[in-house]
Amino acid sequence: MKKIKNQITFIPFNQLIYTQKQGEFDNDLLFINTTKELNLTPAFKYQMSFIKQNNTYHIFFTLVENLKSFKFCYPEPLLFKVLFDEKLIKESNFALINFNENFTFLTFYQNGNLCAIKNLPQFSLEDISLKNQNEKEKLFYEILFEQGRVLELLKYYKTQIFIFYNDKFKFSQFLVKHIDISFLNLENILKENSLEKLSVLAQKHLNNDANFIKITKTNFTPYLKIIIFFLLCYCFSLAILFLKNYSSYKENKITKEYNQNLNYEFQSIIKKNNNTSQENQELVSMINNQKLLLKQNENILLELNKNFIPNQDQTHILFEFISLLNQKNIQISTLNLSNYTIIVSFHNKDNFKKTLELFDNNSLFKIIDKNEIALKIFLDYKND
Repeated sequence: MKKIKNQITFIPFNQLIYTQKQGEFDNDLLFINTTKELNLTPAFKYQMSFIKQNNTYHIFFTLVENLKSFKFCYPEPLLFKVLFDEKLIKESNFALINFNENFTFLTFYQNGNLCAIKNLPQFSLEDISLKNQNEKEKLFYEILFEQGRVLELLKYYKTQIFIFYNDKFKFSQFLVKHIDISFLNLENILKENSLEKLSVLAQKHLNNDANFIKITKTNFTPYLKIIIFFLLCYCFSLAILFLKNYSSYKENKITKEYNQNLNYEFQSIIKKNNNTSQENQELVSMINNQKLLLKQNENILLELNKNFIPNQDQTHILFEFISLLNQKNIQISTLNLSNYTIIVSFHNKDNFKKTLELFDNNSLFKIIDKNEIALKIFLDYKND
């Protein structure tokens, strides 16, 4: 199969099965009867192409595997109808001989319509190439006058012009010596890729029956029409309901979006309130700590007033010591002064450890002893 532009192809003659049939048939019956007569089994492996001239069907079959995913695909012998339809030649009665490496065939047209196709076995380019010059002339003579009956057919179909395609061994020159008829090479009309160009043009002049790739026209049964009518009515009703309720649907959609936005804002407010509540709790906790420290300082002062009479140096030392404790929010249980020693006790280990860390490398106060069981720390201070 030859592939050409625009998804248009043709099936070469050697991949075709050709026959004629007289009468009137619908397409399905024509396919069924002809495949049976030709013993083409299984029939589903074949695809049919045909044209009808008066009461005669020119029928072509090819294997489905020869067809690909193209839009148009024609039998090779039908392509030559284009020569007259496109006015590439003026003669309506013409014949064309197509030489191929492995096969050769003749087509005859009258009034621009296909009349007959003749296969010429043992006349391919390969067959001719195996013969010497004398053998070639003898073969040409047999094809023209004897078993080939080419001359007889040319006269029968009143051929006005004989067209040659791929005539590598000059069969046309032999015919000139023996018959009086006009000759023409197809390559002189269409130059290169002649068959491909004819295939493209054939799309305009050959109908869907001639196309192997069938464009199906659906034949609806009455029941199928009723079902389709019901489905159309149902779809139409749905469309009316949709249009009728569209405004409500649109309003509901807007309302839903509005509610979603409100919900988002509400969640944001709740989140902010939670953050504010947490900040308030932290502030309350800080205030409570400050109150405790203040109460602690008051208690310390009361104890100091009871136990000793402070001088100016001691007052300064105590101020520094208590300031350091307050900076770290350290709560103590008791505070005592003995000479240059400060003794502090604690309610819990957390404050005990914080105090050890605070005065570990302090320049003014030096830890001289500690009691982890009684939670007491003894500090010496410098009295400069």
